[in-house]
Amino acid sequence: MAGHLRHTRGIRIGVNRVAASLKRVSGNYHRQRQVSTARLLNPIPYFAQYFGHKIHLDQNEKLARYGVTEVVAVDGYSAYITAFSVMPIKNNVTIYEEVYR
Repeated sequence: MAGHLRHTRGIRIGVNRVAASLKRVSGNYHRQRQVSTARLLNPIPYFAQYFGHKIHLDQNEKLARYGVTEVVAVDGYSAYITAFSVMPIKNNVTIYEEVYR
């Protein structure tokens, strides 16, 4: 709701204020959303049929202030690291050459 108000109407409001307003307007619905776990569950379970079917890219920029950015490609079927690249700053050309080759 806070994102909707910000993007459609330009109103910047905190999520705590939105939650308090929703609780005041429709307390029953607010309580149901708090205790319901249905929205937290993924309806489609993750499944990779074979090696290379799904590849996940992960990027770590925690050491960027020291000049290190890491990009890792992990296979979804076997969880093996298929590619790894370390660069001084994030560079899409380097990622493409070293990870997607």
